[in-house]
Amino acid sequence: MQSSPGHRVLTHLLWFGVLLIGSAVVLWFAALRVGQNAPTSYGAERTTFEENWGGSIEQPLPEFWLMYDALSRRNVVPTRTTVDITLDHGTRRQGWLDFQAYTLTQTARFDVTNPDDAPGRLWLRLDRPGASALVYDYTVAVGGVPVAGPRLGDAMDLGIDLEPGATVPIAMTLSTNGTDRYALLLSQWRGALVPNFTATLHVDTDQFALLRYGLPHTRTNEGGRSTVVFDVHEFSAEQDVGVQFVTGSQDFDRVHELLQQSPAAVALLLLGSFVWSQVRQKRVPPLRWAYLVMVHCFYFLFLGYLVRYLSLGPAVAVSLFLSLGSFAVTVPAAVGYRLAWRTLFPILLALTAGYTALYLIPVFKGIAVLSFFFAGFMAIVAPLARADVGKWPAWCDDDDDLGVPEGEAPRPAAPAAGAGAPRTGGQSIATTSAPTHA
Repeated sequence: MQSSPGHRVLTHLLWFGVLLIGSAVVLWFAALRVGQNAPTSYGAERTTFEENWGGSIEQPLPEFWLMYDALSRRNVVPTRTTVDITLDHGTRRQGWLDFQAYTLTQTARFDVTNPDDAPGRLWLRLDRPGASALVYDYTVAVGGVPVAGPRLGDAMDLGIDLEPGATVPIAMTLSTNGTDRYALLLSQWRGALVPNFTATLHVDTDQFALLRYGLPHTRTNEGGRSTVVFDVHEFSAEQDVGVQFVTGSQDFDRVHELLQQSPAAVALLLLGSFVWSQVRQKRVPPLRWAYLVMVHCFYFLFLGYLVRYLSLGPAVAVSLFLSLGSFAVTVPAAVGYRLAWRTLFPILLALTAGYTALYLIPVFKGIAVLSFFFAGFMAIVAPLARADVGKWPAWCDDDDDLGVPEGEAPRPAAPAAGAGAPRTGGQSIATTSAPTHA
């Protein structure tokens, strides 16, 4: 029983809608599981690692104040602050996974001056760095004399009555461990005028970005190492000083964004492949388009999983290889070898590699995405402008060659019922045997 062209059009539209909605749901759930803190086995391992090693360190500055009596207190900002920080960056392995990690060593000096006309007792408090699992080599020295038993998070009486106008140097050392980010919370002194501040960061890699670059600074890169010097005077800042390492967290963010936007690539693939298959005069049963859509979705799923264990470049390469391998195994057998390799393969490769590249570039992403979709739109509209859509093979009645790969001969048509031997001149041709003579 032959179905009407309208019924076949509706069947294609409904099936394409099912493919798009199904792939969008799958990719949306996959995107939720991409990330270093996502609820996955990787996220659980990372949480365990940060609990034992340390996370993104936010280091507060010490708080100084003068006590004049039991009820009178005045906070003071050091007249000069000098901080020297060394960050040894690398990776740490836990089980099968490698995590970005660094070791922080800090030496600081604070010159504290009594701005009042009366002597005051000098007190100090330094809170524990945020997200730190371990703080060690913590020392405090006042005027070159070490303070016995310095404590983190508690107020300490430094045992000095600071005379009016007198200045005392306070030296501090501290070490801890972290992962992706380090910040010295200079914004803690917001609202106060900081007379002199100098911070020097020694980082054993140049693959990082400054948290805030509004403060005057100089950066020197040499031999894969970097030195950043902040030197400012008479200022009040809302910014912090620190670095953000170029690590897997940025890769996770990019892949997460790619998977969120990947249903648009699937729709473009399905629409473009269908149009060009009709331009090539090849009819493909609606159900067989699922092979092509699944191959494309598996690429994004592979990428979302492998980026947890590989860096971004190898993860893209392996995912592309697996996706194209599954294409070679399934799609040509489903739609025909010539259509698969000459038409569908270039479309799939362009959408897979090109769409991925859009979300890996750091700048001009908006115009790149717009240009990409404009090129895809024109590649679909151009053949439509000169095609007779009503005569496309997808709507035709002849289905003798459905599922037959191109290059193979279609099945011969069966003879009509009641058909007899051919006639010549309306009379049958009799066959007689000639007599045999001896």
